[in-house]
Amino acid sequence: SSRASEGEGDLKIGLLCLAVKDAFEANSREIAVEVLEHLTTERIGKDEDMLIFRCLIRMKLTLLGSKPPAQLKAALKELAANLEQARGRLLQLASDHGVDQLGHELNWFSKVAWNLALSAAAEKLPDIARVCFDTCKQLDELNPTAANISRRRTCALMLAASCISAGRAAKENQAQFSEALIHIEAYRELNRACQPDPQMVLMVLTMEFRAKCGLGAPMAELQQLLQAAKAEKGSHKCLEIMGVSAEEAGESTLELAALAYRAAAEAYSQPADRDLARMSECHRRAIALSLKQTGLIPDSKLIFHAAIEAVERAQPGDFPQDELLWLIVTAWNKGIEWYIQQKQDKAVELCSVAMRLVPRLPAAAQAVYAERLTEMFAKVTSSH
Repeated sequence: SSRASEGEGDLKIGLLCLAVKDAFEANSREIAVEVLEHLTTERIGKDEDMLIFRCLIRMKLTLLGSKPPAQLKAALKELAANLEQARGRLLQLASDHGVDQLGHELNWFSKVAWNLALSAAAEKLPDIARVCFDTCKQLDELNPTAANISRRRTCALMLAASCISAGRAAKENQAQFSEALIHIEAYRELNRACQPDPQMVLMVLTMEFRAKCGLGAPMAELQQLLQAAKAEKGSHKCLEIMGVSAEEAGESTLELAALAYRAAAEAYSQPADRDLARMSECHRRAIALSLKQTGLIPDSKLIFHAAIEAVERAQPGDFPQDELLWLIVTAWNKGIEWYIQQKQDKAVELCSVAMRLVPRLPAAAQAVYAERLTEMFAKVTSSH
């Protein structure tokens, strides 16, 4: 009876394979996909099982380009699930037969998982990207060649990035940020086994900072990461992202956000990375944060004066006029607010900032603002 059941099983599989062939030749790929999906649940043989998974995934990849945007997410999610199934079968085969004869299969499925992960990331689907990067990493761990160590290291970074992206989009995000830190540590472990990539230092610091901000890490840890980034060359973008991350984390890290923006502005002012538009935007964000509280946060005077020095270092006409006007109006309005509240010292301090910047305006605008502000400035200083 066991031989009879085996024969029935072989006949069933043979008929299914014939159905796949007929459907494919008739250009009915959707039907062929359905039959192949069923075949993945059968256990035929080591080589045959993986061939079925290959055929299924290849066929779905060819159909992917014809999917309308509304169906793309579901199609990518299905492919990610198929790759997870294939990974599970490969893990079982590796346990039963060893990995020596599976190198080619492991490499093929790992590359497909990697490419699919990049596609999901490009479509802003971090959950699907995370599944595919994880599949790629686990397959490469079974076949730890020198080339795979490099890819595993990159996978660890991409997994961390996917976790952070998913965490930023979710209300309950502690698990995602904690997982990101695990992948960052895995990256550092792999760095010890191969040549470290100096270009990744800032990216890793940025991701660690984002994850720890999300987890409410102690301020000392976050400040240490900020200082480490400031010490690296070309850190302007990293510091700006750190500012955004600290600002997103809430009230407790607003001071740190202002300091990060100030550091980014300073980095953007350096000759190698000079970008006056980004520099002025970072000054604007730092100042806006410093004025967000009922009083100035610590170092606010330094933040304002750093902006003034940046304006005065620039050649006439180089500093964006809109940003210059924003600095003048913001400093003046806050100064007058404190004047009304009889906080004379603070009022004089910020109104003086505005008056110091007016001469940097084009002649026509300078005449208008000087006339408006000079008389009121005399009142502010006379009561000081």
